[in-house]
Amino acid sequence: MFAFVAVFLICFGLVQWIAAFGEIRGLSVVGFLYRAGIALGFVSFVSGVYLALAEPAPSLLLWLLPAFALASVVSMLGGIVTAWTTNPTRALMTPRPEDGYSAADVFIPAPEIGPHIEMPATWFAPAGRSAHGAVLLICGAGDGRLAFKWRLIRELLCAGLAVLTIDPPGHGDFRSAPMTRANALKAGRAALAWLRAQPGVARVAVCGISLGGCQALCLAAEDGQVSAVALLCTPVRLDVVTRRTYVREIAALLLPRNLGLLREGSALMLWREWRSLKRAWFGTSLYRLIEELDALAAARRLGRRPLLIVHGTRDAAVPASNACLIAKAAGDSASVILAPQATHVSLVLFPDEMRRLAKWLARVA
Repeated sequence: MFAFVAVFLICFGLVQWIAAFGEIRGLSVVGFLYRAGIALGFVSFVSGVYLALAEPAPSLLLWLLPAFALASVVSMLGGIVTAWTTNPTRALMTPRPEDGYSAADVFIPAPEIGPHIEMPATWFAPAGRSAHGAVLLICGAGDGRLAFKWRLIRELLCAGLAVLTIDPPGHGDFRSAPMTRANALKAGRAALAWLRAQPGVARVAVCGISLGGCQALCLAAEDGQVSAVALLCTPVRLDVVTRRTYVREIAALLLPRNLGLLREGSALMLWREWRSLKRAWFGTSLYRLIEELDALAAARRLGRRPLLIVHGTRDAAVPASNACLIAKAAGDSASVILAPQATHVSLVLFPDEMRRLAKWLARVA
C-alpha cells in the first residue's frame, strides 16, 4: 500500500509541475497560482520519493500506471473545481474596455431563403478604427457560430480584423430553414452584403471550418469581390464516419499539444461547450452536400486570389490529404499549414496556427 501512495505522490507532483510550468489550469488543483502549484508539486514529489526509498523497486513499478492514472484524474478534478466559472465564450461576448473591441448579436435578413427569414449572427468590431478588413466566419457541420471559436476570433480581432460569425441554415439558432447547397449560398450572400454595408469595412475575406470551408470556397468562387479565403480542416469528400473514427479522434486528444487545450479551462468546461451544440437540420445528407459544394471545382475558380488551408495532421474525420488536393486545385496562390497533432475538433483552438491564420488574413485581405 505504501508503494502505491509513494508512486501516486510522485506522479501527482509531476503533473502539478507540468500544470504550473505549462500554465495548464485544467490540470492544476490551485488554479492560476503559479508559485503554489510549484510548491505543491515539490512537496508531493519529495514526499513520494521519501516513501519510495523504503519500498522494493518491482512493487513501485507495479503501481506506476494505476498511480499515474489516478494522479491525472485527481488533477483534472481539481482543475474542474478551480476553473468552475471559466467560460471563454462568455468572456468573448462580454469584452472589457481594455479588450479593444465590441460584440453584439445581430439578425441578418435573408430574403432569398424566404420572406421574413433572418439569420442569427454575432458581430465583433475592433474599436477606434475608421477602416479595416472584415472576415465572414462560417462554422462546420453540426456546429454553431460561437462554440470553441474564442481563440480564432480573438486572434482575428488582435490582427485588426472585424468578424461576422453566422449560424448557417439548419445550424445553431437558425432553425427556420434546412441546410442545403442553395440555402447555404443564399445565406452566405446575405452575410457578405450585410458585412459590406457596415461602416469602416474596406474589404471582406471568408473563413470556413470543415463544411463551412466548402461554403466559403463556393461563395468566393461566385463573388469576385471576396479578397481572400482561409480554410480549416475542409473536406473534398467525406468518408463514412464510423465508431472507429470517433475512437481515433478521442485517442488523439491525449497527445501533448491537445492536452495543452486545458490551458483554456477544465475538461468540464470543454465538455459543456461540446454539449451546447445543437443537432443540425440537413435538407440533404452531409455526404451528398459536400459533393454538391464541390470544393475542388470552387478552388479552381478562385483565380489568383490568396487561399490559406490549415489542417491537422491527426484529423481522423477529414485526413490532411484533403488540404493537399484543394491546394493543388487552386494552384500557386494556395498555401498550406499542417498543424502537428491537431484533430478535426482541436485545430481551431491551437494558438500558434490560429495566430498565423489571423496574421495572414490581415496581410492579404
